[in-house]
Amino acid sequence: MSNTVYWILETNIKDGESENLKTLMEELVSSTKENEPGALFYDWSISEDGKKCNILEMYKDSDAVMNHIGIFGKNYAARFMSMLE
Repeated sequence: MSNTVYWILETNIKDGESENLKTLMEELVSSTKENEPGALFYDWSISEDGKKCNILEMYKDSDAVMNHIGIFGKNYAARFMSMLE
């Protein structure tokens, strides 16, 4: 049995927020790589029409997830949620 935790998010992007989301996601990926050694995989894509975003995240264990959630909640959650439906 593995302790890894992962999820896939399939989201709808609010009208006019595609470019803002791209900027935020680049920030998130950079922060995750720099500050979260327990993050094993963190990738995202935006559809060509700018209406959908898919995010795949994988973490070493639950402690790594909780670390990510803390950083995300404090620094990014409000902006992230404001851009998605």
